[in-house]
Amino acid sequence: MKKHVCFFLNAINFGGSEQYLYSLADDLNKKGFDISFVSSGGKMSDRLKEKGFNIVKLPICYISEHTIKKHSWKHRCILRSWFFLKFFYRLYLYLKVEKVDFVVSQHGFPSIIASDYSRRNSCKFLNIVHHILPNEYTDLYKFYKVTPDMYICISPEIKTFLNEKKQISNSIVINNPIAIPELKSELSKSKFITLLSHVHLEKENSLNTFLKASNDPLLSNYRFRVVGDCSTDFAKCLVNNYPEVIFTGAVDRMSALSYVQNSDVIVGVGRSAIESAMLGKKTIICGHIIGELGGNYGGILTKENYNVVYGHNFSGRHSHTESNSELLIKDIVNCLSNNMKFNPPPLEYFDSYHPESVLKSYLNLFDVLS
Repeated sequence: MKKHVCFFLNAINFGGSEQYLYSLADDLNKKGFDISFVSSGGKMSDRLKEKGFNIVKLPICYISEHTIKKHSWKHRCILRSWFFLKFFYRLYLYLKVEKVDFVVSQHGFPSIIASDYSRRNSCKFLNIVHHILPNEYTDLYKFYKVTPDMYICISPEIKTFLNEKKQISNSIVINNPIAIPELKSELSKSKFITLLSHVHLEKENSLNTFLKASNDPLLSNYRFRVVGDCSTDFAKCLVNNYPEVIFTGAVDRMSALSYVQNSDVIVGVGRSAIESAMLGKKTIICGHIIGELGGNYGGILTKENYNVVYGHNFSGRHSHTESNSELLIKDIVNCLSNNMKFNPPPLEYFDSYHPESVLKSYLNLFDVLS
């Protein structure tokens, strides 16, 4: 009899954390697993339906803080009503989702739903944590009794964070599943410096650093481009203030990789930086979240600094230095210089990100938990 895996997440869109689940779902499906997705819906819904996945749309409340009182009044009302709302979610999922063997969740509210569902249906519950921010792991989990059988950390930094800060011991590291398809290696006549980032307020630090650098005379022969969602009011202000910068808006993964391939230098963090490095691009780690050492700027990714950068999920949080446009300009100029001796991390350094390696880790975990 086929095993059934149900994924719970905020939305089915183009973000890096969503890509993790899409890749894993594809590989599990090839191994004979049935797949369901529970979310608020999104731009990838039709594409996932075409693959035969069961898509269930539910109202989702976005959790971004560790306490209820810090949320907007609308979200406070929803969060405080959970102990009544959960009966609606239970009934709807009972009607829309057949028997599930493994629940895999990410993000705050979907994990609360997933935890309740797993308890009611006696299935194993895994929670993926992509970041040390409360939109990935929130202290509200304790209040709502979210108790996964295992926490999946996408980097050693997150495992350390859960162990030391949250006193959570049932966690393992399984990296993002990333496979790079063959792409045409054609640089366009226009020269591009590209930042891969959604244009959201929480990423203000790295966005402002990049956009200020776009005005520097040393880089006047290059066009600056931001690839990522820019539908927020914060984004619209930046688009108006920097008319010379190209803002692509949200794009699918293949389009994003095409922009990477056709760029001279990439600026980014996390999955974006990993994919760029795997494509052999000169990649600069310029983060938005400050680490415990006071910095978020990792500089040019090389073979020599790979291990420390990897340990903090290519975020720059290992650094003592905070991102600023002067540093970024200097590193972009170095990347563009013909005299630069660039020693990129070899492709085998990224073996733990290969989808086959990730799939094997999950299959082993399923066997252990069964």
